[in-house]
Amino acid sequence: MKSLMFFILILFIPAVTSAMSSKPDIEQEFLFEYSHINHAWGFKMSGMYIDKNGNVYSYDHSHSPWKPSGDTLLTENDLLEKYAHKKELLTSIDTSVLNKMYKLINSAGDGKILRSQKKCFDMGSGTYTAYLFDSKTGQYKQVLLYQFGDRPQKNVSDEAKVLYVWLFKVFGNKPEMCTP
Repeated sequence: MKSLMFFILILFIPAVTSAMSSKPDIEQEFLFEYSHINHAWGFKMSGMYIDKNGNVYSYDHSHSPWKPSGDTLLTENDLLEKYAHKKELLTSIDTSVLNKMYKLINSAGDGKILRSQKKCFDMGSGTYTAYLFDSKTGQYKQVLLYQFGDRPQKNVSDEAKVLYVWLFKVFGNKPEMCTP
C-alpha cells in the first residue's frame, strides 16, 4: 500500500508543479496597453490592454473624456474606469511569454524617449504603454514604449523595442504612418 501511495504521489507532484508554474508570477493587475486618442472631430478613445492573466481585451471609451486622478501616475480605479466601456475579451497570451515580457518593463522604464520632428495633424495618437505598479503607493507608472500620430516618439531602450515589436503582433496594428 505504501508503494502504491508513493507511486501516486510521484505522478501527482509533477502535474501540480507544472500547473502552478504556468500561472503568471505577476502581482499588478494591468501590464500593457495600446490606446488611440483623437480630439479632431470630438473625443474618441479606444484600444486594447493585457491583464496579469494574459487576457487581451478591447475597450472603447469614446462617449466622454477620461479624467484620471493624475498625469503620470494612475490608480487601479483610473484604469478600471477607462477599460470598463465596451470591454470585450479578444484572446489570451501564454503565461511563459507574458512573464518574459513583464520582466522587461522595469528596464524599459529607464529608457530614453526619442521625439520625432515629423508631425501629423488631426490623426490623433496611438500609444503603446507598459505599466509599472508601486505596491506602496498603489499607483501605476506609465512607461511609454512607442507612439505614432500627431506627436511621434519612442523609447530607445532595447527592452522597450522588444516590447513594442511584440505588442504590434499581439494587438495586430503595426503603425505605418506618422511614426517616429
